[in-house]
Amino acid sequence: MKILLIWPPWYRLQGSEFVGYPLGITSITAVLEKHGYDTKVYHADYEGKGAAMHTSELTQAYETYKKRLKDKNDPIWLEIKKTIEQQNPDIVGISVMTGSYGSSMITAQLVKDYARARNKQIPVIVGGAHPTVEAESILKQENIDFAVIGEGEYTFLELVQTLEAGNTDYSKIKGLAYKQGKRIIVNERRPLIENLDELPMPARHLILNIDKIEPDALGGIFSSRGCPFNCIFCSSK
Repeated sequence: MKILLIWPPWYRLQGSEFVGYPLGITSITAVLEKHGYDTKVYHADYEGKGAAMHTSELTQAYETYKKRLKDKNDPIWLEIKKTIEQQNPDIVGISVMTGSYGSSMITAQLVKDYARARNKQIPVIVGGAHPTVEAESILKQENIDFAVIGEGEYTFLELVQTLEAGNTDYSKIKGLAYKQGKRIIVNERRPLIENLDELPMPARHLILNIDKIEPDALGGIFSSRGCPFNCIFCSSK
């Protein structure tokens, strides 16, 4: 099975770029690679032009974002479409932040359009901060099949193993939300990973466009996960 994990564009649609690499999905990719899966990461929010904007500039560029978001012929959407075609995945995972929600939904649509054109079933799995707090609402979108809640490494792995086996019973996969007919099922939460050292290092080498990414941008690390406090405006508790 070929698995493609996508970090969708957001900064790029505003004329900027995310100078870094997606730690979360490269960590999931590392676990999948460890278990023998052919997995790639597509960092669609990086261009390699050194065009990162200051926050104040991004505020002014929001109208540009909305305009490009709706333009199906924008070079970024054509690039994503081409990458999906080249990779020909069996499963696609998309990271969704609240700010990039619109971009993520268009990315999911491009995956499903590709699948429908080839009479192929490609499950679309979303994860990240937004699906963690809005799993039920995001699953109401027709192009989304599964939502991973909380830490994604083992939930994603178990789901891939279940899909590979042709099993349609997802009820025992902790941290997963999914569709069952017209119903949306939200499973029991998965406990946090107690020993983060058991995870392999993020699979930066599996980023498709890694040759464009500046070496400094590949040096990011997580020194911990989450936060011991419980602020109402933050998802990192």
